[in-house]
Amino acid sequence: MFEIDTFTNVRVLDMHTLAAKNREQNDLHGAQLLLQATFPIAALAMFDAKLPAWLAQKAPAEDQGDLDGIEKLELTEIGKHVKRIPWVYEQTGCTVEFDRGLGGSSNLKLSDCLVHRVSFKSQEGASAQVQWCVDAPSLTDAIRGKLSGMKAIELPMTQHCPDVDGGQREIEEVTLTPAQLRAANAKGLTLAQAAELVQSGKPEKEWPFPKGGEGSGPDQKSQPPEEAPKDATDAVLADVKKNGPKGAAKKTPAARKTAAKRKTAAAAH
Repeated sequence: MFEIDTFTNVRVLDMHTLAAKNREQNDLHGAQLLLQATFPIAALAMFDAKLPAWLAQKAPAEDQGDLDGIEKLELTEIGKHVKRIPWVYEQTGCTVEFDRGLGGSSNLKLSDCLVHRVSFKSQEGASAQVQWCVDAPSLTDAIRGKLSGMKAIELPMTQHCPDVDGGQREIEEVTLTPAQLRAANAKGLTLAQAAELVQSGKPEKEWPFPKGGEGSGPDQKSQPPEEAPKDATDAVLADVKKNGPKGAAKKTPAARKTAAKRKTAAAAH
């Protein structure tokens, strides 16, 4: 997750007013901030653990006076030649706070923000310049005016992602099986809703037996269906075995029906 836990100097490159689609007349506008900050290249591990080693490496020792245990980093050949890297990232529900110099209640705090359009490039000194956008919804004119006045200014800022229950995995870490994806699609669930359902420990499939009858619930043992009555074929085979072909034929419902028709026809003549 892209977080800034402690107040770090961030430059506000630009600010745009956001208007929600199909908004009502009294709906408040939002604001989109384009931000930039410089971090140690090791901080790129928040995006991917392999990025720091891809862009920087340990510098060779040039001076015997260098302190032991303190490693100097330099850019790799990739880090020297690669341009700005766009990173596919989007996080909702973030909280951004700007320290405008007085601290405390004078800080400007924006809630329920969207962090996206992240990019970064490596720099000499094994640092990384990161740019990203923060969309803050439903702001008053006063707050948007303060944000507009911060344009092209560098000031301390923190950025926190929404809390995630430590007992659960994050939504991105949940891998849905094909059966779960089909079930979610059939129920009209989003991927996030389907992942939450899996995390909750609820069964992936509903109980296959009809509800309402005894032994039909998920907490009951399923009852085997009652034995179906034997069909005419079973009856015929049993009679053939016991009485022979003629006796069996006379005792079958079809044989009795045919005999009755013959008797009726004979009586009519």
